[in-house]
Amino acid sequence: MSNIKKPLKKMKTKNLFEILLLFAVILFTGCKGEEPLFTGGKGVYVVGYEQESVVAKLWKDGVQQKFPTEDKWSVANSVFVSGNDVYIVGWDTEMTISAALWKNGIKQKLPDGHEANSVYVSGKDVYVAGSGTEGDGVLAVLWKNGVRQKLSNLLWSEANSVFVSGKDVYVAGSEYEGDVACAVLWKNGVKQKLSDEYSEANSVFVSGNDVYVAGGERTQDKYSATLWKNGEKQTLSSCTSGANSVYVSGNDVYVTGSESENNEPNAVLWKNGVKQKLSNVYSSGSSVFVSGNDVYVAGAESNINGSAALWKNGVKQILSQDCWSHWATCVFVVE
Repeated sequence: MSNIKKPLKKMKTKNLFEILLLFAVILFTGCKGEEPLFTGGKGVYVVGYEQESVVAKLWKDGVQQKFPTEDKWSVANSVFVSGNDVYIVGWDTEMTISAALWKNGIKQKLPDGHEANSVYVSGKDVYVAGSGTEGDGVLAVLWKNGVRQKLSNLLWSEANSVFVSGKDVYVAGSEYEGDVACAVLWKNGVKQKLSDEYSEANSVFVSGNDVYVAGGERTQDKYSATLWKNGEKQTLSSCTSGANSVYVSGNDVYVTGSESENNEPNAVLWKNGVKQKLSNVYSSGSSVFVSGNDVYVAGAESNINGSAALWKNGVKQILSQDCWSHWATCVFVVE
């Protein structure tokens, strides 16, 4: 008998579409039958990573949860909880360094991704901001339900934060123009340049008709923590400093980052431009979240070795006492 295979009949268009759709769903939702490692609900969620072994971490109410990347290099940059689902983004090294989205601990594909920096869930839609591979460089991208959208045509650009308000999607990041990085804000894919100086936009938050972006800008010989409100700049510190995260609650605007005194950065929180020092040792605030009357800041503090830290109303909790060189990158609270 001949081993030549008979040609397949031409597949009907409808069936082909259904198969492709099923394939896309599988890619984005994970393999059927995988059991979630954790679920959402009430609690204080903090993500980060261990710096020495470079492994992503999740803490819920101060207790470290099992994470699926214990055997590979990985970093968790952002967390968002929607109902019973916990979404975490960052990167891992399954084959090469690539952007990753974990839903309840199950990894989902992000096509052509280099790193995922921020996640936001609105209804049934999952938005992820980060950087995607493009030739020999990387550029700012946004994934919506796993579908990639290029935000910039400039190689060496990055999207650091995403926020959804109604039908509008805001992304903060930076673009390199020559050797100079400039802070930018994209609204529904349309770019607004925030600064002509060396700068970066790290976080975006929308409250009503106001759009707040936190980051930093270099003026003369100093890099300073900066807050842009509707494009208007406010310098938060006269010292060398940087702003990593902004959160608005009512009439109050909270920004966290670091400020250097005697060449040593300390974690700080600005409320309506007024500074509160969170630590007296080498430290930084990475993320701020307000729930009711409570203000949470995630970051890191170097006591003897270096530990992931969470400040609640200025009171510190060390999350990683059993191992050194941890960093907390994001906090999210569900009451």
